[in-house]
Formats: sequence, C-alpha cells, structure tokens
Amino acid sequence: TGQISSLSVQGMYMYSHQAYSLSDSTHEFDHFYNVARLSVRHSVSFLRKLKLLTGMDGNYQTARSDSAYGHKLRNRNGQALFSSLQYHPHKRLGLQLFFREDLIDGQFSPIQWCVGTQWDIIDRISIIANFSRNHRVPSLNDLYWQPGGNPDLIPESGLSYETGLRYSGSSSNSMVSCGVTWFDSWINDMIVWRPGIGSIWSPLNQKKVHSRGIEADLKMNTGFRSWLFSAVINYNWVRATIESSDRWSAGTEGKLLTN
Repeated sequence: TGQISSLSVQGMYMYSHQAYSLSDSTHEFDHFYNVARLSVRHSVSFLRKLKLLTGMDGNYQTARSDSAYGHKLRNRNGQALFSSLQYHPHKRLGLQLFFREDLIDGQFSPIQWCVGTQWDIIDRISIIANFSRNHRVPSLNDLYWQPGGNPDLIPESGLSYETGLRYSGSSSNSMVSCGVTWFDSWINDMIVWRPGIGSIWSPLNQKKVHSRGIEADLKMNTGFRSWLFSAVINYNWVRATIESSDRWSAGTEGKLLTN
C-alpha cells in the first residue's frame, strides 16, 4: 500500500515539595509543585512524499508557595490537539502545514498555524522559510507571583515570519554547519515585566510590539585520533519597538522596548 504508520504514547509525573526555615527560625517556607503530562503522537506516511502527523497533549499543573503564591493553591489545566502535513513534491523541496488548538482552563485559544518550506537549492545549502500565527497565555508566575503578579493579564498573540540560509557539510573526520536567519514578528498584548512602585517588577500587556532581528550560528566538529574538538559560535541581534501604547506607556510609540 505504500503506507507506514507509527503510534507513540508518553506520560510523565513530577512531584516536588520543599519545606525549610531560616537559621534564626523566624521564617519558615513551604513550596509544593506537581505536574502530570500525557503526549500521544500518530503518523502516517504515503508513497514517501506525504506524511500526516496528528497528536494530543495534556498538561495539569498544581503549585503552592509561601513566598511566590501567597500560600494559595494555583492550577493550570491544558489540553491541545494538533495536526501537521508534510509534502515532498521533489527530493530537494519540502512543504509543511501545521494547525494547533489549545483548551486552557476551559477556554479555547485562537487556532495557531504555520506554513513552512525548505528548499535544497544545491548540495549542502538550503533555504528555509516559515510564516505563522502564535498565541501565548500568561504563566502561573505572570499571574500570581508575589509580589508583582498580575491576574488581569490577557494572552498575547501575533504573526511572525522567518527566512534563512543554511549550510552543512562533512568529511571523514570533521563536520561544519552554519546558518543565518532573519525573523520578524508583530505581537499584540505582549507580556512584559516592568519595574513599578517601590521597584517591584510586575507584568503588563504592551498593546503592540514589532520585533525583528538576525540569528546566526556556526558549529564545527573535528576528530584527531581519540580526541574530538568542537566549537560553537552564536550571534543574535534583536530590535523590538513599541508600535502602539496603552495609558501606562503613553508617548512611547516608536521607542525601543526594554525590560
């Protein structure tokens, strides 16, 4: 039939409980955290050119902390369904379409999606491009950290694209890989931690932010007898500007976003 399928199921549970006091016994602290996760993946390949991947993720977190959460029990219950379709019309060209839907604490998020491609223009050199819609909910720390947490935060969302060039080559005893990528993102209601009254940092939603930049990397491995030598160089340049402000950041349009 030309079909190849696989199914994987993974589960994880982590429990952490810390209780301690200072040497003078005037302060006692109690921290509790547990998380349970379930991951299901199913993939089907057709005629070596088409691959369909579907999956489900489940995540349940519970946390309580004297210092961080005011000794209140905080929960996060999340489920996600996603699907990815990969198509290779040519041995040098790959296309991908991805969709994801999250249900977090009983609330559906906007559908996230991504369209991407990789084209091996010549041996060892590839062009990569992606365009996506993103969504991120505030973390438990963003909402409840004491002092400073902000329970009135709303999720951030945005559109982003990236394009880059990548080279990889190897010989009998060495390997070289390098690449450069340009990325560009427009983010609505970006969650940003800012200093406030009494120098206490607190997260706020920045109405609209434009973030763009360059990422570059170089990795080299070479062997000599029983020795292996490796080198990694990374470079990042990011410029993030405020494109639209709220009342708490009035007059900052066009200025750099700083933390």
